[in-house]
Amino acid sequence: MQICLSESMADLLATDISRVAPDAQLLRLRPDGSYDGDPANIDVFLFSLDLTMQPGSLSEARRLLRSESLSWVQAPGAGLGLPIWAETVERGVRLTSAAGVHAEPIAQYIMTYILHWHRQVERHRLQQVEHRWEVLVSDDLTTKTLGIVGYGGIGAATARVAKAFGMRVLGLRRGPIDDANLDEAFGPDGLLSLLGQSDYVVLALPMNDATRRLIDARGHPRRHPRRGRGRAAPTRVAPLGSQELHHHLPRRGVFAVGR
Repeated sequence: MQICLSESMADLLATDISRVAPDAQLLRLRPDGSYDGDPANIDVFLFSLDLTMQPGSLSEARRLLRSESLSWVQAPGAGLGLPIWAETVERGVRLTSAAGVHAEPIAQYIMTYILHWHRQVERHRLQQVEHRWEVLVSDDLTTKTLGIVGYGGIGAATARVAKAFGMRVLGLRRGPIDDANLDEAFGPDGLLSLLGQSDYVVLALPMNDATRRLIDARGHPRRHPRRGRGRAAPTRVAPLGSQELHHHLPRRGVFAVGR
């Protein structure tokens, strides 16, 4: 079995792969799009995000996804909504995602920004640079409510971390939620109530027709005339266009985190 992966991923995973599949042959795809061997018979392709950073490796990765010898592709993210993944499956190639891998780092990323805003980190940093001292007053996170829209792995990890800071935590998803870290759970019809109670809102949803523009540029839930309050911290999925996120949300005191 021949497995293709980037040079950096090969360095990271070679020992683990050899332990699980001792007969596997690793083929490294370099940043310039070349290989360290013959790519004619690649069986498995581990498509990691670092391959998208260079035009050469990205171009070759796209070509490789259409290789006739390919039988299995490991995608780099949790979502599989891109057309290239649909084409891969239609060709009979096994496709697996990285669902669950990013939950902990994204939860930490979200809390980093909540603390950054809440504790006025940027203002403290500017005071240090300017060698001056002014008292900055912030209330405590234990007085705040975090609303999580989309309660999968990322939402659950975020709830656990937020609860460790003493926050009240609300969660919303289509199906039932059974999690001791939640103070209150909502179904889709509870979006307006969740927004109205939340000081910070995390959007951890897949990007599809049902979630696109779920909340409008004023911070209003789509199809609802009233608005909630607080700060929005989307993770990977923006319910608004990027221009709306950066130009409209800050005007009403709502902050957005996105990738």
